[in-house]
Amino acid sequence: MRRTRTVHWGPALALALLCCGVARGQDTGAWLADLASEDGATRRAAFERATEFGPEVIPPLCKLFAGENPAAARAARLSLEAIVSAQSAPDAEDREETTQALLDFVGKRKASGDCLRYGLRLVSLIGGDDAVEPVAALLGDAELGEQARQTLCRIHGKAATEALVAALGGADATMKAATAEALGVRGDSAAVRPLVKLCADGTIAVRVAALGALGRLGDDDGAGPVTEAAQGRAGVEREAAVDALLRLAEARLKRDDRSGAADLYVVALKAAESDALRIAALVGIRKTGRAESLPAVLDAVSGTDRVLLQEFVACVKQLAGDRAGATMADAYDTAAPGAKGLLLLAIAKESGEAALPQLLDGLSNGAEEVRIAAATALVQLAPDPAAEPLLRAAEAGGDALRSVALTAYLNILHKRLSAGDHGDALGKQFAHALEIAPNDDTRRSALRGLVAFGDPGALALVEPLTLRDGTRREALAAYVVTGLKLRDTDRAKAEEILRTAIQRGAPRDVANAAVQGLKGMGIELDLAREAGCIVDWWICGALPRSGAFDGSAPIADPGEVDVTQSPSLDGVTRPWKQVHSDDIQGMYDLTAVCGNESDVQAFAVARVRSDSERDVLLKIGSDDGVVCWVNGDRVHANEAARPVETDQDTAPAHLVAGENMVLLKITQGGGGWGYCLRVTDTDGKAVPLEAAR
Repeated sequence: MRRTRTVHWGPALALALLCCGVARGQDTGAWLADLASEDGATRRAAFERATEFGPEVIPPLCKLFAGENPAAARAARLSLEAIVSAQSAPDAEDREETTQALLDFVGKRKASGDCLRYGLRLVSLIGGDDAVEPVAALLGDAELGEQARQTLCRIHGKAATEALVAALGGADATMKAATAEALGVRGDSAAVRPLVKLCADGTIAVRVAALGALGRLGDDDGAGPVTEAAQGRAGVEREAAVDALLRLAEARLKRDDRSGAADLYVVALKAAESDALRIAALVGIRKTGRAESLPAVLDAVSGTDRVLLQEFVACVKQLAGDRAGATMADAYDTAAPGAKGLLLLAIAKESGEAALPQLLDGLSNGAEEVRIAAATALVQLAPDPAAEPLLRAAEAGGDALRSVALTAYLNILHKRLSAGDHGDALGKQFAHALEIAPNDDTRRSALRGLVAFGDPGALALVEPLTLRDGTRREALAAYVVTGLKLRDTDRAKAEEILRTAIQRGAPRDVANAAVQGLKGMGIELDLAREAGCIVDWWICGALPRSGAFDGSAPIADPGEVDVTQSPSLDGVTRPWKQVHSDDIQGMYDLTAVCGNESDVQAFAVARVRSDSERDVLLKIGSDDGVVCWVNGDRVHANEAARPVETDQDTAPAHLVAGENMVLLKITQGGGGWGYCLRVTDTDGKAVPLEAAR
């Protein structure tokens, strides 16, 4: 390597560059002129030759880069990058001269801040000890200080570390924090002591950065202040300290200091406030295999996260071996309140129903989080003896406990049902569970049980749930079973219930059961109309898909559709076809009307008469997407891809007294294709409408 020297670019060198070509025999002046050419091909050919030149072209290239011609500036930047890249190897012949040339460009400050910062970035790629002093001198500069810090961070060697450490003394809080991070990234143990001092800085951002840097360095001299912060600080600072402890422990583990690593992992576990950090600490403890850590593990871990539970059980198994289940059970009575919940989950996972005594104790006598954990474990086990304690917990607990306890209780009832218990007592238990259910998940579970009983006494509980989207299917199924059961004892009530189920848009299988029940009673009726279905339409399709999905109908004014005119779209013309549906839910199979095509759309228009002005709900099912207009106003759009079912979408609409026009666009991707639409009042009860003639 050449000796370090200061290069001065004087008039003589500039003249040589322009006139005689000094770079390895090349015509430098001509090359620079090509870089500034207005012809793109000439510029490309020039910068592809950049590595043929050395540091002597850096000054004119920098001037070109900082100039006002954007094309020439880009060509100069690419050339600078190529030359610097070629000089980035430690033993490169002209590395020091190239660095000095870039520093001279920055030092003269005759370019924009962006250009000067870019020059420093280039220095960071090739600079050595010779670049440290001039770069460090810029650390306090308002315009270039941050880029100077980043440049020093990337320069290898102790000189750069020392410069960053020295800069801490006069830096503001923002620069201190950034410099601390840089020292951590550099990995130089000489930065440990300065970083330890920063752990007592008056600004939390600086302390957090210092803790993170100490963790990255992995030096044992940083363990003391990091441990102190993990145990004595809070919030983001505590989190940073725990993360640093985990890194320090990992460094000890790599040095095969398993005992020392375990000590730090245990401190991290006790101090961690998030499941993610607890999991990381458990993973580390398991790696050490140090059985002495087991008491701390049993006492310190809390939470109900599934991944945390899995890692906790794996860690205890690693440390306790075959006695894992018994060890956790023994630890339960004396465990800290926060740890008992996870212990219960782990004991149940490891021991199954053998853990029932601890689970029942936790369910009855524990703090709220312990009772929730016990009920959570019982959801999967569903042991019969736990039924009454779970019901008591559901009746007396808060919303979270009620939900999980009732879920476990219902699982036990379903096991009894599957085992052949169809007694009235079980039916009443399902009904009571429905009465206290706090959410739709538990309501659906209770309703699925009630389906087996058809208990008329539960109708008051079930009836309002037939109008809720989250429970409609299960509630209507229970409603229909009740109606079928009453056929022989209360014919009028049975007919009312079965008709109501149809009118409320029961799913197809449930509606068919109601239809068969009514037919068995000798009752014939227009089921689709009673459910509020529109069954008379004009359909046009298949047409190419065109325009925005939810934009105006591309075939006509959505308020003035003339079915006597055959619409055309993208050169395809289709007539309107009048259709009537005999389906019990008013469903239309568009493939039967429009053909089995892909990536197309169809339109359907219906004219219906309302005896009064009213607000209604349109219950729409479609395969695939659907857009709906009522009297010219778009009321709904759903770009779905799905099989058709009743009541998939709900759209509020307004009907005028007299004739109203409903227009649908139904898109087709592939496979099945169809739609259905029924009208209800705002409470969800069917509104039968006559077709306008």
